[in-house]
Amino acid sequence: MADLLLQMLLCLAMCAGALMTFAGAVGLVENPGFGAPFGDPTLRPFCLALGALGLLVFIVASCAYAATIGAA
Repeated sequence: MADLLLQMLLCLAMCAGALMTFAGAVGLVENPGFGAPFGDPTLRPFCLALGALGLLVFIVASCAYAATIGAA
């Protein structure tokens, strides 16, 4: 039962990481940088950090999920 709960939490973490990565990518598209006629260029570093953190969360959670599958 504990393994099932752990796998469910890791799946939620993978979903959260994917959503964070997607939100960071959308933010980069909407805020392209200095000199653009639209968007807020000051949000670009935040969007980069959000996307990178989301990718890191997704990778770590998917590796941990694969380890729990292999241990079963």
